[in-house]
Amino acid sequence: LAVASPATVSRCGMVYVDPTELGWKPFLRTWLQSLPGVPKAVQTLLLNLFEEHVEAVLYKVNKHLKQAIEQVDVGKVAALCYLLEELLLGAENNLDFGGNEETVLERMRPTVVNLFFFSYVWALGGNLIDGDREQFSDMVRDQFDDVREVRIPGSGLVYDFVVSLATGEPTLENWESRVPAFQYNEEIPFFEMLVPTPTTVQYSYLLEK
Repeated sequence: LAVASPATVSRCGMVYVDPTELGWKPFLRTWLQSLPGVPKAVQTLLLNLFEEHVEAVLYKVNKHLKQAIEQVDVGKVAALCYLLEELLLGAENNLDFGGNEETVLERMRPTVVNLFFFSYVWALGGNLIDGDREQFSDMVRDQFDDVREVRIPGSGLVYDFVVSLATGEPTLENWESRVPAFQYNEEIPFFEMLVPTPTTVQYSYLLEK
């Protein structure tokens, strides 16, 4: 319908609203209400994180940085929502949102904020050309500078880190720590061998989500 005339849309019995006029917040609110088993207090936390951090960086990305593929704002926000949903509710992290809402919010807040940060980096900055990633990384560092739950290591780009829950407390660790040792198999042809690197581990993880 993006290229349909108003007359065509009306014949379909639909009301068409241009995505630039509608914005991304209606999608966000609908998504929040659809999250199964997530307490209202955690939904409110997520809403506040989106409202505080998304709009400012979306504006800077659209104005100053170059995307590899043109993407509308609601597309970026949808990617953020879906990646975050998998991290919050997927079997890998096995997060427990049961119990009293205030207690759950206090216990889960650091984890939720760090998973939001990780999803934010890849949803808003994953589509940028390589030459603009350093500038985006600086933007994100400035944006989260006052967020005490997110401790970004001093060196490297924000793309270089993944959330680890191994100790029970969320930390940002370098992808290098997740690279498995290369196992040589003489039965595999040389040109079919895949040597794991931080980049292969990084993108395999994201594709699985």
